Amino acid sequence: MQQNICSEGLYRFLNALQAECATEEELISGLSTAMEGIAQELGIGYMALEVWSPSSILEPKGRSGNMVIYECPDNYDVDGYVRTKCFKTGNNGTATFTVMPRRGLKWNDSEERIILLLEQSIMAYAGRLRIGNLLERSLRCDNLTGALNTRGLMQYGGRLCAQRRIHEFTVVFMNLKNFKYINTRVGDRVGDRIMTEYVRKTQEFLNAEEIIARPGGDNFVILVKNERIEEYLKFAAVVPLTLALESGEYMDFEMRAKMGVYPANEWDTMNEVMNAASVALNVARRHRRNQDVVWYMPQMLEQTMHSRAILNAFPKALSKNEFSVCYQPKVDVKTQRLYGAEALVRWVRVDRIVRPQEFVSVLEQEGMICQLDFYVFEEICKTLRDWLDNGIEPVRISSNFSKLHLSNERLLEQILAIMEKYRIDSKYIEIELTEMSGEEDFAKMAEFIACLHEKGISVSIDDFGTGYSTLNMLKELNVDVIKLDKSFLDHLERGERADHIVIKNIINMVQELEIAVLAEGVENKEQLEFLKNMKCEVAQGYFFDRPLLKEEFEIRLKDKDIYVKR
Repeated sequence: MQQNICSEGLYRFLNALQAECATEEELISGLSTAMEGIAQELGIGYMALEVWSPSSILEPKGRSGNMVIYECPDNYDVDGYVRTKCFKTGNNGTATFTVMPRRGLKWNDSEERIILLLEQSIMAYAGRLRIGNLLERSLRCDNLTGALNTRGLMQYGGRLCAQRRIHEFTVVFMNLKNFKYINTRVGDRVGDRIMTEYVRKTQEFLNAEEIIARPGGDNFVILVKNERIEEYLKFAAVVPLTLALESGEYMDFEMRAKMGVYPANEWDTMNEVMNAASVALNVARRHRRNQDVVWYMPQMLEQTMHSRAILNAFPKALSKNEFSVCYQPKVDVKTQRLYGAEALVRWVRVDRIVRPQEFVSVLEQEGMICQLDFYVFEEICKTLRDWLDNGIEPVRISSNFSKLHLSNERLLEQILAIMEKYRIDSKYIEIELTEMSGEEDFAKMAEFIACLHEKGISVSIDDFGTGYSTLNMLKELNVDVIKLDKSFLDHLERGERADHIVIKNIINMVQELEIAVLAEGVENKEQLEFLKNMKCEVAQGYFFDRPLLKEEFEIRLKDKDIYVKR
């Protein structure tokens, strides 16, 4: 006895479910034709599926939509019987089927069970497809923020390159400013939420073809349509965020970034695009103070190759003592007697002298400047000991230390160990710190300065007025000397009254805090006379002397009135 347990219509429907599909929408679309047989057998006039899911890491915007699986036009009654069935999905979402019989028909219990089987079958196959897609998406996406990861970025960009559409986009390689400080201040958990919220806000700004990717850390890559790049750069200049804390309070942040920008060409590969944007970002990061956005130019690649050559040559050059220390005199403005000196480093290679502008910023960006700073500091202490042993009374010498040292918990210990090695009194040493370009290391710097003072070591802040200059910084850091950046004196050449007023008030303000003021870059007598009138204590610049070799500077030490006699 034969029994037909699967009709032709049901067979065609189940077979269609197993077809190769890329998305759930594609699966549902393919079912429309396959439903014809089973729909006639069961008298189905209309079947639709409405899906909804909340936002998540892999789907930041959530999901909602209504898909018609089958419809027999004009053969079902909208106001008649409607069957609905809601399924819960694994991501706290819902999938709701709406099914209507053909006009004049009514289903019995057996037909209702078969319709339920159809719905369950669709859910099973769609769910499997969705899980596969989410798994694939998880391989292409950053687990923390939901942005594309490097793999997802290269896949998406690679498709654009293959389609010869990459030239429709501008690539922005960016690094969030001060995020390390924010993480330290609020903790990793809140820091992660800030990062996620930043990505969410950016995704809201981007259109369907534009993407944000997170290669790692606080770095992001954005692909923006060419016609929207200026709008995006304006958006990304300051991105305000507000987070609700567990305490019920709200915390506001303003996220800024350094950005390297590259408008892609039609025949670019994705590697070429990424390399160009990365090169531009590196240039932006070297311009720490006032240039957050840098557009790629071909000569930057040559500069990058030069930087790599510097980095490759540096370790060997350090071991071979290719670096020499020069001393630029500091002069008392009122008496014009020798007051002190700043130690400056020169790289003397076999074929030429490498200027500090060529290597200092490169070494700092890669964190290698710390080795050079200690090399210079030891040379200073060695020279001071030599002068003292030969009966030459030194002046205080300032030694530059990058703010990168602040992450070194043994920094003070290492400085004191070198001083002890050469038996150098603290009165001969001044530690010169570059002014911060942001607030990220403020607390560490304040703590370090306090420790130096406990050991009797003076501290100066270099390039004052070009970075994170605030009254609070002056008050809290309690430094001994503020060095006015050379740009202040350069502006005097314009002869504008406003420039005079600004410098005068800065000097007055600093002195009222009982901090000495040193003016850098004094190049002519007019500038010196201006500083005298402003009661600036100390000056440094080519008007007095260029940076001098040890032997040349010894002459100044033996006759500290040498500048008075000029």
